[in-house]
Amino acid sequence: MVRAISKLSILRAIVGASVTDSISSTGCPRNSSARANSRSGSPINELTGVDGVINQDKLGLDQIYVQAKRYKEDSPISGNVVQAFVGAVHGKGASRGIFITTSRFTADARKFAAGLSQPRIILVDGNQLADLMLEHEIRVTVDKTYKVYKIDENFFES
Repeated sequence: MVRAISKLSILRAIVGASVTDSISSTGCPRNSSARANSRSGSPINELTGVDGVINQDKLGLDQIYVQAKRYKEDSPISGNVVQAFVGAVHGKGASRGIFITTSRFTADARKFAAGLSQPRIILVDGNQLADLMLEHEIRVTVDKTYKVYKIDENFFES
């Protein structure tokens, strides 16, 4: 399948939509759910530095906390911002978090996250986000699919 949509156009479209709303509508794995911090006064809003929670099971016993930042391409996420998110995740006693940005992460942010044992934090930059959105067809639709045929040479041998 040929994909004519560019990663940049996906990232530009995200600027007009909530990244955490996209996560909430992804069709999380079976027996899991997601909720996004979209309004003030929501229970998640009380958690400083957390934009959403993914429940890995129906009871919410295993949770992944999400931070999403819509930054311009020339405004990378620093290690201090990632460290603040780690503090929020740790403060909830959680063992996992995902930090998503439409921008990119600085080298010190990546080094900091890679050096953590608990909580484990996954960093998803704009390019990875666009790849994941295409792979899982989130907020994109397939416009055209092309088939390319080749001759089966084995069929004619005998």
